[in-house]
Amino acid sequence: MRALLLLTLAPVFASAQIVGPEHMDLALGVLRGVPGLTLVLRGSDQLPNCDQAFRVNFYYEPARTSQGPKAAIWSYRDGVLDRQLVADGADLYRYDPVMKQYSISSYRDLSSLKPMIQAMARGNMARPVQLWLDILASEPWRQWIRRADLDTSTPLQLRYENENDLLSLVFADPFVPDSPRLIEMRGNETRGTLTTSWAMSITPSLPSNLQFAFTVPSGAKPVSAPASVRTPD
Repeated sequence: MRALLLLTLAPVFASAQIVGPEHMDLALGVLRGVPGLTLVLRGSDQLPNCDQAFRVNFYYEPARTSQGPKAAIWSYRDGVLDRQLVADGADLYRYDPVMKQYSISSYRDLSSLKPMIQAMARGNMARPVQLWLDILASEPWRQWIRRADLDTSTPLQLRYENENDLLSLVFADPFVPDSPRLIEMRGNETRGTLTTSWAMSITPSLPSNLQFAFTVPSGAKPVSAPASVRTPD
């Protein structure tokens, strides 16, 4: 019985020993080559007398011969849509449900789309957008927490932590060292009396019924896009 237990635990111990920071770059390379990407962020902002849930759905389709790159981001607070971005291959739409306003900015390719989304994706949108930018980047990955200690003792995870923040990267089992799969990121952040906890699932595909299209909601008014996110002529 003892021998059987040791054999059962051996793969777990092996995984704990071989997962290192260098595998994050390999995992991002795997995601860079997928035909579509889905990131779903779920979490909550916790104050002493308030707990507010949030969710962000992020979808990305790389450019094809006949079309530009596409992306869509829906951000929700307590189940209510609070912001929306849709890039349909040529135009990026930004919609603010609170103000009932939308703007349109044209883009040519991925190099012009990236800074536009980065500039518009604030708050909780910034987490999936940051991972998306990390996937597309050519330089080595840089972990998100300043002055963090690295802990590799948890099987199939890399944990970065300082006194206020925790970031955990979760890899798929079975773990393949040459082509590891990153399946989830988890975080915990404390700022004064505010604690934010979140988890983001990572799927290398897109929903079959997804459409990168924006329909102007009833009563929404067009506004000019900020000059900082417009594509130069």
